[in-house]
Amino acid sequence: MSLNISNRYDDIINLPRPESKHPHMSNADRAKIFSPFAALKGHTETIRKKEILRVNKIDLSDEAAATLNEKLTLLEKGQMVTITYFFSDPGPDGAGGTAEGIYITLSGIIKRLDSISRILEIDNHKINFDDIADIRSDKFPT
Repeated sequence: MSLNISNRYDDIINLPRPESKHPHMSNADRAKIFSPFAALKGHTETIRKKEILRVNKIDLSDEAAATLNEKLTLLEKGQMVTITYFFSDPGPDGAGGTAEGIYITLSGIIKRLDSISRILEIDNHKINFDDIADIRSDKFPT
């Protein structure tokens, strides 16, 4: 019986290995075939937006508001500061109200300080005085 099986392949057993008609693919191109991809475009970004914790704007106490106003009067253009402010962001689905948003802490140099329109500009971020929750600087006592 084993003789019968070996005879079945006698016509091809000694043939040379077939050569491909197509050029070999480089290892870099082969790696691209197996690289991860986003099957659902925008899904990761949507999930990331939903993960952001949105909160209601905190109303400062009279004492905290007075301290903040005092710090605002001491600010100067070109000064390095760290500002924590409220950014109104109702979320990707728009379900949140106007009081809902996130608190952002931004460090940078003051480019513009306008007490009439009550706007502070740091590194191309315009911040309304009413949205500022905290100001820190080397010039302020702790």
